[in-house]
Amino acid sequence: MKVIHWQRSHAKDGASAYRLDWNGLCFVWTGDGRPSKLDAKYAKGCDVYVTELQPELVEINSGVQGVPPFLARYTIDTHHTPGYAAGYVANQVQPRMFMTTHMNFDPFLNEETVAEVREYWKGP
Repeated sequence: MKVIHWQRSHAKDGASAYRLDWNGLCFVWTGDGRPSKLDAKYAKGCDVYVTELQPELVEINSGVQGVPPFLARYTIDTHHTPGYAAGYVANQVQPRMFMTTHMNFDPFLNEETVAEVREYWKGP
């Protein structure tokens, strides 16, 4: 078994990503944070690639967090992974299967986010 760790860009230090290679299979979990070249480098060709995906629901986020919409937008852009960015990195990684976390369970709200991912990622 081999485990690789790298830091993720997030609001403060501590966000991490991991790659696990075992018995000819590979699993990558990037956790919370912005996508980076390190994600593409270390996840390249993995069997399963899991990353966060922050739906860009700025008005809802700002209301829930009690902050102005521009701050919610800033938080998504500087601390998280929008749909288009998740799809873009998945396309660079080319995993056998791509999965996301941070998604809500409302199909209506997910349609736009899924469309953003699919702009770049066509695989499973």
